[in-house]
Amino acid sequence: GRDALDVREGLSAAQAAGVRVAVLSSMGLGHGVPTVERFLRETEEHGTLLARFAPEPGRLGGPILRIYRLPESR
Repeated sequence: GRDALDVREGLSAAQAAGVRVAVLSSMGLGHGVPTVERFLRETEEHGTLLARFAPEPGRLGGPILRIYRLPESR
């Protein structure tokens, strides 16, 4: 087994668990998936983008990764 965090309630679940950083990938779960839509939207709206990694056009394939610092609980 492995730990999982239920993020249906958005950032508040991550904040309550003490999560400080989130890595979002363009592959896998994404926008339009009801169970994670709120978390993704709130992360992009309220998080601080720390880094973005994208494949080199025409050279490498793969996902775009974005690393966000999450805001502390309000």
